[in-house]
Amino acid sequence: TLEKAKRKLEDDIEDVKDKLEEEEDERKKLQDLVRKLEAENADLRSKLDAATARIGQLEKMAEQLQRQLNEQVNSLEGEIKDKSGLEKLKKKLENDLSQNNARLEAWGRAQQHHHKNK
Repeated sequence: TLEKAKRKLEDDIEDVKDKLEEEEDERKKLQDLVRKLEAENADLRSKLDAATARIGQLEKMAEQLQRQLNEQVNSLEGEIKDKSGLEKLKKKLENDLSQNNARLEAWGRAQQHHHKNK
């Protein structure tokens, strides 16, 4: 019976060792998962910061274009009053339209590029 008790105790010790190993493996898995999630979080923060910066750039660009448009409207109002300058005005408007179309296309490409990089 002493031998039986000894074997039982040894079996119990082996069971405890196995459980400890399982718990250690689980702890390592959880640590790996935490590291992975922390890395993903850092990556997402970086992408968010970049997107926020890009949005700021695009907002500044839109404000600049709005100011230029307002300036052009004010300039046009003055030129329209001078009927002798209508041909000059027409050429200026065509040139302004061409420039604004080019800016708008560039802005659109920037927007598409920004959305592709999201």
